[in-house]
Parts: sequence; C-alpha cells; structure tokens
Amino acid sequence: MHFSSILPVIAVVLGAANGAAIDDSLVEPRAPSCPVGIELLRLTGFPKNPDGVFTGIGIPGKCQNLPSNINTFDKAEALNGFQCIIYTQKDCQGSTFTVGGGGNKAFKGQVPKWRSFRCACRKC
Repeated sequence: MHFSSILPVIAVVLGAANGAAIDDSLVEPRAPSCPVGIELLRLTGFPKNPDGVFTGIGIPGKCQNLPSNINTFDKAEALNGFQCIIYTQKDCQGSTFTVGGGGNKAFKGQVPKWRSFRCACRKC
C-alpha cells in the first residue's frame, strides 16, 4: 500500500476520535484559595513609633503569630464585622484580650507583650 492512500484513512480516523462529545456539565470541585488572607486587625501606638500602624492579615478562624517587633502597642481594633482575640503567647495560647469590630480599645495600666491573634466573623 502506498503512503498516499494510507494518509486519508488515518486523517478520517483521527477526525472521528477528535469529534467525540465533551461533557460540559462535568464540574471539577476545587477548594477555595485564600493563601494570604484578608485584613482583620489594626494595631497602633507602638513605643518606638507612636504613629505607626500594623495591619494584621490572616484567614478568619486561623491563629496568626505577630512579628517579633510587633508585641507592644496601645490600641487594637478589629475591622468591621470581626471580633479578634489577642494572646500573650505564640500559637494563640496564654492570657487574652478581645476586641470587637467598629471601635478602638485602649489598654489601661501595664501593657503585656502580645504574641498572636485569631479573628472570627462576628455575625457568622
């Protein structure tokens, strides 16, 4: 058999294979992706930088450790719709201080060193 007579047969067979129906109703589930998180907490009033602002970014419900240079501050504010618990130890352990969305909370008296926080939706 000649190559020129085999080529059209191969083209017809491959064309039929490519013409197979694709199931468009097939949905492949995938987990929502939010690797970095969203803005949850705002801290102000640092001893060495009184005008500085730290914005805590995380995933609601997940514990976030504070950077080592952000552990003493005068005011904490959870962003609207969230309630945040700030902890004195890493990995959300130790004594706590709770702030709710919409208002600043200023510390009175001696301020401990804070190490971590966890925020959750207030109305969920």
